[in-house]
Amino acid sequence: MNTTADIEETKLRRYRSAAELEKEPEDMTDDEKERLIRIREIPSIVKMILQNEADRITEEVIGLEKRRDALIDYLNGEKK
Repeated sequence: MNTTADIEETKLRRYRSAAELEKEPEDMTDDEKERLIRIREIPSIVKMILQNEADRITEEVIGLEKRRDALIDYLNGEKK
């Protein structure tokens, strides 16, 4: 039975990445154990391809943010 304390702890628990779950922490929840099973089912080549695409998108977003900042700075009369 979930107590109020258990529910609050679940709400406060930080989301763990796949890398963190693969280290099999002792305090894994049932949901995290299920996620770990699904993570382990992903072929290594698929993980590599998807991580490369995620990295590329991140770099693209960073570039767009820099361009946006330059436009806002110009509109705000900055000398940059």
